[in-house]
Amino acid sequence: MLGGEVPASLWFDGRPFVGYIDRLDRDERSGGVAIVDYKTGNIAASATEYCEKVRHFRDFQLPFYYWARTAAGDRVTRLVLIPLRDALLDVKPVALEVGKSIESSDLARSRARMIELSNELSSGDLRNFKPTEDPRACVFCAYATACASKPMEEAKRFGS
Repeated sequence: MLGGEVPASLWFDGRPFVGYIDRLDRDERSGGVAIVDYKTGNIAASATEYCEKVRHFRDFQLPFYYWARTAAGDRVTRLVLIPLRDALLDVKPVALEVGKSIESSDLARSRARMIELSNELSSGDLRNFKPTEDPRACVFCAYATACASKPMEEAKRFGS
């Protein structure tokens, strides 16, 4: 293990992007670096599903970490999500091999979209955000309690 809670910062188009990588590992044989992100919420069930999220701009975290570590001089070869949602379930990591299960072109498109979104958010022209259709996303929003567009939560079932 190279480290845990490793700061990741990078400037894209004159704007700072900052995060913390849960874990970095180095493969001693190849020298490649794996970026590991522990998840307590819902995650993609497979590498294919996660790649689709990246391709459709629904997840930027691991692509950002990829670019931050690449800029730091690492040769990032793996991106890994580890679900920690339920202690009673087996842990089944979702591992993506850069250049095989996720292409560098997908990571580059993700970086370009991050820059576009940053430009849009900082332009001063944006008055309203398009509301989400997924009530689970509202958990992370600082404005959730005051949002008039917040979607209805699914009815809670007995015993869940």
